Amino acid sequence: MPVRVVIVSELKNAKAKKSFSLEYAQSGYHSNPILAGIKHCNRIEQVLARATLTRDEAIMLDENQNIISVTQGNIYFISGKKLVTPKLDRCGVIGSRRSLILELAKSMELNVKEENISINEVRNADEVFISNSIIGIQSVSSIEDYYLPKSRMTEKIKKAFESVTQDIKSWTCI
Repeated sequence: MPVRVVIVSELKNAKAKKSFSLEYAQSGYHSNPILAGIKHCNRIEQVLARATLTRDEAIMLDENQNIISVTQGNIYFISGKKLVTPKLDRCGVIGSRRSLILELAKSMELNVKEENISINEVRNADEVFISNSIIGIQSVSSIEDYYLPKSRMTEKIKKAFESVTQDIKSWTCI
C-alpha cells in the first residue's frame, strides 16, 4: 500500500523587494522535450544553479544560450506594447501562474508572444519581471550590470494579478 505524506502550513505573503537583481546561472538546462513544461521532482539543474548564486535570482539558459526561466520561476520581458516570455517546448517549467499572467497582459492590449530569447536581446527590454506561486510578480531592477528603468507596465500587471489572486490562500492552481 502506498504511503502519502502531506504537509500543511500557512502560506505567508512574500514581500516584494524594491530592488531585485538577476545574474546568469553558471549551469543551465539541457533540452528534454518529453519533460518540457512539466513540473516534476528532478530539480537538480535549479539546485546546481542556485549553489553559486550571488544575487537575488539567476537566469537559466539552455545549451543554445536561450533564456528559459529563473531558478524558481518564470521570466517575462516587456518592450513597448509587447510582452515576451520564453518558449518552453524543449525544457523549463510552465509555472502555475504563467497562463494567468499572459491572459492579464493580453487584456491590457499587450502583444503576448512565447519565443526563443537570446541573452543578446535582454538589453532591448524596457521592463523585466519574474513570477512564481509564492512571490507572485516581482519586478527586476538589474540583470548583472544592466539596470532597468521603473516598471510601470509590470506594476499594472501585478495589481491586476493580485486582484484576481487575493482570495487564494492555498496551493491550488488557478
